[in-house]
Amino acid sequence: MNQNSYSKQCEKRGTHDLKRRLAILEEIRKIDAEEAFYKKQQIVQKSIIRNKLRRLSGKKGQRAQCRKQKRRKAIERDRKLRPLVEVVPYQMNKQRKKKSVKRYQRRKMRSNPGNS
Repeated sequence: MNQNSYSKQCEKRGTHDLKRRLAILEEIRKIDAEEAFYKKQQIVQKSIIRNKLRRLSGKKGQRAQCRKQKRRKAIERDRKLRPLVEVVPYQMNKQRKKKSVKRYQRRKMRSNPGNS
């Protein structure tokens, strides 16, 4: 009887031990997967930065930067030289275009009365 209870205890201990080991292995797998994902993200970020730097360091990048600076300077120069003029709102401009189109259509109709 003592032998029988001892074997049952061993069986219980064995399954518990096995479950614990499986749980530990699962945790280790999860940690490895997270680390792999994190490393992959780091590698992607580094490659993006490297490509960006490579693009900017080339002649094309230098020319583009130069053009941008020249454009900025030209805009600033224009602002300084241009007298302060009231800016026409977009809606007014749109209405003016509509009126001119209508005027043009009326003129066209008057010049060709037989086409209507």
